Amino acid sequence: SQDNRCTYFFDNPYTISRGTAGIRGNRSIESGIHYFEVLVKEPLYGTAVMIGYGTDQVNLHYENFDYVNLVGNDSNSWGLCHKGTCWHNGLSYSYCDPFFDKGTIIGVLL
Repeated sequence: SQDNRCTYFFDNPYTISRGTAGIRGNRSIESGIHYFEVLVKEPLYGTAVMIGYGTDQVNLHYENFDYVNLVGNDSNSWGLCHKGTCWHNGLSYSYCDPFFDKGTIIGVLL
């Protein structure tokens, strides 16, 4: 969004997704405790809506109809999928109930 506070998963209902894309925050984390929240403003759908942390080495774009768990796909990131699984280094484990609903708030603590 214009104020850098919102991300739109899929902003045009008349086109199809052709891959996976992500966003990166504009502040690096050096040390200490960090926390942020994500408010789900519309119902979630798709292969994997991921929320998490990653280094600047994380690939933020896959195309040619490659749909991947972007955050947690490699050793440079850790992510929570909207299906309730945590991911790191391409491996997952069940963490929470799936969250698809509008109004869900996800808190992330590092």
